[in-house]
Amino acid sequence: MKAVFQRFTGSSTMVFYSESAAAHIQNAPPATGSETFRDRSRDLPDANNLVTTFIVFAALVLQIGMLLFGTWVTQRSADAVRQHSAHSAAMFMDSSIEPLVQELATGSEISPRSITEIDALLAHEAVRQKLSGIAIWRRDGVIAYAQDRSLIGTMDKISAGYFAALNGNVEIEQFDASDGIVAEVVPDAQGVYRIFSPIHKLGTNEIIAIGGYFEQPQQLEKLLEKSRRDTWVVVAAFTLLIFGLTFGLIKHASEMIKAQNNDLRERFAAQVRLNLQNEILRKELLDAQMEGIAINENFLRRIGADLHDGPAQFLALALLRLDDVGRPAPAPAAEPSPPDQIPRASALETVRSATQNALAEIRSISTGLALPELANRSAADIIGAATNTFMSATQTNVLCHIGRVPDRMPLIWTVCLFRFVQEGLNNGYRHADGKGQTVRAESRDESLIVEVADQGPGFDPAEAFSKTSRLGLLGLRHRIETLGGEFEIKSTRGEGTTIVLTVPLSRLIESQ
Repeated sequence: MKAVFQRFTGSSTMVFYSESAAAHIQNAPPATGSETFRDRSRDLPDANNLVTTFIVFAALVLQIGMLLFGTWVTQRSADAVRQHSAHSAAMFMDSSIEPLVQELATGSEISPRSITEIDALLAHEAVRQKLSGIAIWRRDGVIAYAQDRSLIGTMDKISAGYFAALNGNVEIEQFDASDGIVAEVVPDAQGVYRIFSPIHKLGTNEIIAIGGYFEQPQQLEKLLEKSRRDTWVVVAAFTLLIFGLTFGLIKHASEMIKAQNNDLRERFAAQVRLNLQNEILRKELLDAQMEGIAINENFLRRIGADLHDGPAQFLALALLRLDDVGRPAPAPAAEPSPPDQIPRASALETVRSATQNALAEIRSISTGLALPELANRSAADIIGAATNTFMSATQTNVLCHIGRVPDRMPLIWTVCLFRFVQEGLNNGYRHADGKGQTVRAESRDESLIVEVADQGPGFDPAEAFSKTSRLGLLGLRHRIETLGGEFEIKSTRGEGTTIVLTVPLSRLIESQ
């Protein structure tokens, strides 16, 4: 089992799991997370659908709006053109005709001289191109001037424009040739425009007559057509501009939504994956806790067995021999026989030897449990301390080869390294009688690699961890893999045993 680290993209979360967990995650069917993700992803808006929907509805709304707005603007523009033409004619009336009809302020007729001057004025080419004819009505509706003299003094059909002019307004109306005097003034004309304008008494606001101007529709219609065309062009351009700007905004928003959707999908997939890993890690943590409890119980049982089989046996023997020493001596004779003293001396010697052996056993067990000062020491010093402690206790020789190793290590790793070398040498001494024991350490391939080997009978690693006699190796493996290192056993029957500790140098840096 190996320790594996994984860093998720776009996240600073560091996840640790064993190789078995990694294999389980890789082999686990992604249906649960994927199906959940696909189901929930339906709630996310589709950016492409948003753009399509916008194009359809925006085109429809803008087209209707363009038609309504264009119609309204065209109508207003046509009205403005007509009003402009009417006011132009009214200005001509005020400046040119009004001074010639001031007789109507005091009388009911225009003098022949004024009529002649009006005819001369209308004879100008520029006026003839603009106006087709002029008629002047008195306030009572009687015609006071017309180019057809037979109409003077007659009544004309009264229209709304006439009454508007009596109220001081300039009004323009369209008539057919059959309406009133239009047939006489503008023969064979269809759709003639008649402009009503009030004529005032000079210097006052008093209306003394109503002037009527007849204008052919061709010129005004050209102006109206040009106004309509320009209006529709401006409305269409403005509509396209609004559509383009809005489309660009929606397109940008859709791209943002699409990017956010992709980001949400990635985050959701990562979260599903992380949840699966957390569940597996939770189960592994529970298993590790149970395994740690079992290892601890077995370790305590082993210590109890060592104390029972070693110091306890010697102390029991000593107690038995003390019973022999404590028995009452036989009645004294004249001279005690020397054979009576022999059992006592033998018993005392046995007690002394058993007590010394028990003390030695207790000290040996205590030495194995206690640790020397390991803080702020290099890897070479730690390996040397473990090796020297072992050689002092066993009076054996160990070959030690130390290459380039880190100068400083975190305390948790110094303890782990010391226990690794100590346990490896103790196992070699216990199972291989200390034959050919060596310790090697070096930094290679961005990792610290430490090997403890012997030339003993070897064993089957597959069966090693199923036996309580291998509790030391089992606990050592658990300690190393919990810290993120790798533990490996290389052993073949008859060819010795080598245990290997591999620690990435990056793990040593992260643990500091």
